[in-house]
Amino acid sequence: MRTSPPIFIGGTNGSGTRVYAKLLYAAGVFQGKNPNFAFEPASIRQYTRKLVPELMQNTQGPIYDTATLPDEVSARTEKWIEDFARGLKADKPAEYSHWGWKHPRNLFLAPFLHQLFKGCFFVQAIRDGRDMSLAGNKGDFLTMNQKFDRKLEETPSGAACFWSQMNTQVADWATVNFGRNYICSRFEDLCDNPEKESRRILLALGLEYTSEVADLCANFVKKPQTTGRWHSLEPSERSQVISASEVGLRRFGYLD
Repeated sequence: MRTSPPIFIGGTNGSGTRVYAKLLYAAGVFQGKNPNFAFEPASIRQYTRKLVPELMQNTQGPIYDTATLPDEVSARTEKWIEDFARGLKADKPAEYSHWGWKHPRNLFLAPFLHQLFKGCFFVQAIRDGRDMSLAGNKGDFLTMNQKFDRKLEETPSGAACFWSQMNTQVADWATVNFGRNYICSRFEDLCDNPEKESRRILLALGLEYTSEVADLCANFVKKPQTTGRWHSLEPSERSQVISASEVGLRRFGYLD
């Protein structure tokens, strides 16, 4: 059976990437044996925990020219991605024609994924940056921010700014470089109408809307109780969060 180009899912922490991974698994995309609690290959963190922050130290952002990186950084990054992909494909059951993996830090690896896997797909999960400013999981913000020369304050407005900068940079670059193989999905749209948004994503990926996907849409995809939590901020801080994330909020349709 011919193996199709890989599908990668990424997004800032708390964007709902786990839900997207479950939907793609139900549509026939193999993403590793025994996925962890976040529904990603359990072994991936041993690579990304150290090497992605190291990469960000050199690139100062999620979009970069891989050819300009120090040779040792580029070589290490390419090696672990290729080794990881090789192992995942070796585990892939024969009945799966599609493969890939979900991991939030794919957001910082888009140029390498595009370079290493011809014709691959990139799914970027977006969730309202105002809500993301209050997310309990800010691991990527706190870790990557320490690697950037222009550090943001570790506050809700700082987290909102990080959300805006990272997501808009990746979206703008991916739109040009991945072209039709780039799929941007707002998590709120998926929760509001799971079937419609799932069908849109799967159609773009060349996948079928299976009965397993339909079951997930009906029984698993739900709007989190934390939706709209940014309204609980004090007016002055709420204004700061909106201002800090305004570029991204407009880019992804959260503000007119």
